[in-house]
Amino acid sequence: MRPPILPPFSLFPRRRLSVALAATALLGGCTHLDVPLAHNYPASSQPKARSAHHWDVLATDVAQRIANRFSEVPTQPGDTTTTSAGNTLVGQTLRLSPAPAAPFQRAFHALLTHRLVNLGVTLVQAEPKGQIDVDVQVIDHASRVGNGSPLASTQLAASVAVVRDWVVYSQTATTGVLSGLALGALSDASRQALQGSAAGGPTRTEVLVTTRVTLQGRLAATTADIYYIEAEDSALYLPPPEALVPPAPAPIKTWTVVAP
Repeated sequence: MRPPILPPFSLFPRRRLSVALAATALLGGCTHLDVPLAHNYPASSQPKARSAHHWDVLATDVAQRIANRFSEVPTQPGDTTTTSAGNTLVGQTLRLSPAPAAPFQRAFHALLTHRLVNLGVTLVQAEPKGQIDVDVQVIDHASRVGNGSPLASTQLAASVAVVRDWVVYSQTATTGVLSGLALGALSDASRQALQGSAAGGPTRTEVLVTTRVTLQGRLAATTADIYYIEAEDSALYLPPPEALVPPAPAPIKTWTVVAP
């Protein structure tokens, strides 16, 4: 005997639906937090670094911003006149501070050097008029709260309802395939809308890359960029651990045997 076919949620009796809504409203009205509610920031996006090419994109952008900022900075401290093409600071001699031993810093140092030179910035090792310093900070959020949607229960209920109706009502081969494709497309679209297009979505580990340009003793330009990274890639941005120095060998004691 075939099992009874249950109506979809949309065909539930109005009385049951009213009872469910009333219970939900009662539950929401009788409970509250003793602390301020937590609200999200407005929706925004943030890049995710997953390859050396992404490092090159960052180096290119930083070099361009530094070069553009130089064309706006007065030549002498206290000079408020607008710099012209013949008075640009791009031709000033600068020194890029040495890179630490971390893989990202070494690669970023080489890429930034390449991009700055191509933009006409003169980099020297001796007697520079300014210096470019790069700082990298890995930010690892240790809290257990994930970056998922705060409406996980609603999404789960909607998914269960869709799958239930798909199972209860008979499906032909064509409608089954189309329903499966539609369900998959809906799931993918929801994930991309909530997590973005980068593989893996938002993570709890980020990298802050800042550059500071000092010219003739004053801070002339700065940049700051934040990227998502996978937690497993943190080692690329951190200096290698210091080698353990073995302890000094214990002194050897010698005894001289004297005949009685």
